[in-house]
Amino acid sequence: MKYLVILLLVFSGYYANAQAQSRFVIDDDATIKVMLTNNVTDAELKELRALLHDKRGFLFTWSNVVREKAKVKSMTISIDCNDGRFRSSTTVDDFTDNKSVGFYRHYSDSLPHPFWIGIEEK
Repeated sequence: MKYLVILLLVFSGYYANAQAQSRFVIDDDATIKVMLTNNVTDAELKELRALLHDKRGFLFTWSNVVREKAKVKSMTISIDCNDGRFRSSTTVDDFTDNKSVGFYRHYSDSLPHPFWIGIEEK
């Protein structure tokens, strides 16, 4: 747990000054939410993959990444929650500063939809 907190602090440091920031949230083992912006780097994706696998055994992959001037223009992300229930993929073809792509997995019966993957617009 101590290492997870350190990793989260490191991740938050990467994004503190970014206008459109990627967000990784792990909340008391109840919620995991990942939203990526078009500024996400390959190094950040690799770190996120390791964090998700270490925390919950998730299998996170990405493919078909197209960049233009260091910004992602399109990509596909896939998540397998490794629980036999939830796994899916989504593709963003027209990634802009006003969009995020990601997923959430909530481990409480209080939400009607414990899993979501897709694109959010600001």
